[in-house]
Amino acid sequence: MFVGEGFEMIRVRVPATSANIGPGFDAMGLALKLYNEFGFESLEKGVEIVGFKEKYNNDDNLVLKSVRRLYEAAGKEFMGIRITVKEGIPVSRGLGSSAACIVGGLVGANALLDGPLSKDELISLAVEIEGHPDNVVPAFEGGLTVSYAKDGSVRHEKINFDYEKLLLYALVPDFEVSTEKARKVLPETFPLEDVVCNISRTAMLVASFLNGRFGNLWDILSDRVHQPYRSRLINGFDQIKEKMIELEFDGLFISGAGPTLMGILSERDSRKVEALKEFLDSMENIWKLEPLGIDRKGVQIF
Repeated sequence: MFVGEGFEMIRVRVPATSANIGPGFDAMGLALKLYNEFGFESLEKGVEIVGFKEKYNNDDNLVLKSVRRLYEAAGKEFMGIRITVKEGIPVSRGLGSSAACIVGGLVGANALLDGPLSKDELISLAVEIEGHPDNVVPAFEGGLTVSYAKDGSVRHEKINFDYEKLLLYALVPDFEVSTEKARKVLPETFPLEDVVCNISRTAMLVASFLNGRFGNLWDILSDRVHQPYRSRLINGFDQIKEKMIELEFDGLFISGAGPTLMGILSERDSRKVEALKEFLDSMENIWKLEPLGIDRKGVQIF
């Protein structure tokens, strides 16, 4: 799987991802039409990293770490590599930039070695590095996925529905929220009723997607496990949510750990979109409103 077919440079395209989708904490994820592109070339010796911000041009680079982990898993000696990147996914915004680096590094290195590891083995390695499957699985598979990790392996399924009917609008702010910080605000334990709330709404969300019922998802997308706590880290969240309800958007959820928010419309409505843009322009922070389609294919060698 993911064989480079003899090319001297391997080019890999990885989609952005939006994890959790409301109640599906650490289990659900969605691949988006926003991409990082990576290039990989074997060198006889040394490491060259091109196109990253200066603070990532070192041995802690997540793409490089993933490349080294792949060589280790394949039982191959790592000699040297040149890694290039064309970034389209903003960092620390809840759009899977870390997962994209991990998946890109693993797939690129696997292709350089003529594909010794299967896709499932690559996914397990990615989850080992990332710590949870909700971003890396849709980055591999595309579309909407559900997954969980157990005993070093990952169980996952892709949910197929009419993706064109789900209209997503990413609200991307000019500030960052690290995944580490977003996890620290979560409680260590939850009341039984909160757990039941999330389980029931996750099941209802999957049914709504499969049945093509995307109207009025507000209640289904609400949860009691992560969004009530993480929303406090997002300046302007309550005002934005209130405005989107007023404009009759069909739903809103925090993308991954945030701070990006993802709005949903079941039908195209330029009036609602323009009204939301005007409102965002009045906010304290700069917010970019971007329509995003759903990527169906996942990571690709091109």
